[in-house]
Amino acid sequence: GKFRVLGLVMDVSAHKLAELELARRRESLGLASEAAGLSVWTWEPEQDTLSVDDRFADWVGLPAGERRLTLSEWEALLHPEDRGRLMAEAGELLAGGLDSFDSTYRLRRPDGGWRWVM
Repeated sequence: GKFRVLGLVMDVSAHKLAELELARRRESLGLASEAAGLSVWTWEPEQDTLSVDDRFADWVGLPAGERRLTLSEWEALLHPEDRGRLMAEAGELLAGGLDSFDSTYRLRRPDGGWRWVM
C-alpha cells in the first residue's frame, strides 16, 4: 500500500529565545554571585523544597552532593530568635501580602556557631 506521512510544524522561536535568555540570565547570576561571594537558592513551596548552591551547602555543612532541603530542614538551621520573623515573612510572601522581603538572620554553622546572612 501507499504510505502517507503527516507532519506538524510549530514555530517555537519565541519559546526558544525565552529559554536561551533564561539560561543567559542564570549564567550571569551565577558569575555575579560567585564574584560577590553570594549564595543562590530557589524555594519551591509546592514541593516543600529549597535547592541551594555549593556555597550555601558549605556554610551549613550539608553532606557532599546534598543540595535540597525541605522547608522544615531549612527552618531548623535558623537561629531560634530569627525563626518566627522569617517564617512569618515567608508566609506573607506566599499569601501575596509581600512582593519581596530583605532580612538579616543567623544560620547555624557546622561547628554549632552562627553565621549572619542577609
